[in-house]
Amino acid sequence: MQSITNTVDIGNGQKGIEILIGQVTVREAFKVRTSEQTACNYYEIEVGPGVYDITKTVGHGTEWVMIRYTGIITDEHFVNRLFHASSIAEKRDIGKPSRRAARQMYGYMAAEQFATNPDWELAEDWSIEMITRSHDPLPGRSERRPYKSYALKAPTTQEGGA
Repeated sequence: MQSITNTVDIGNGQKGIEILIGQVTVREAFKVRTSEQTACNYYEIEVGPGVYDITKTVGHGTEWVMIRYTGIITDEHFVNRLFHASSIAEKRDIGKPSRRAARQMYGYMAAEQFATNPDWELAEDWSIEMITRSHDPLPGRSERRPYKSYALKAPTTQEGGA
């Protein structure tokens, strides 16, 4: 699989770049709760097994990695009035398909998943950089505590052509 780059609308009339960088295989169904305008308004979505795209979005001076899952709405909770939560709205969307379930993360978090989780497949033209670092010693101790740091490496473009 090769990465694919698209221009996308990221809000407020701003354009950004979205790059398909990989895919994740989901082997067992799981549920995701997504909040709407307030925390008391939510959908619960059951995501089924399948293969889902992983994209990196760049825009507004930020970068993030996103997995957009599809699933079926199994529960919802909305109030009729914003300031009087005693009145619950009718549940109308249960059983309908939804693309609201998503996971958003920093690039280094996705890089670690690509490096350590066999269900995550990175696009052929991307790579992972791993560096072993160490924390400063704890007070009263002399040893340093090593850990691994991961980063996504974008494909390099060759200047000048063939």
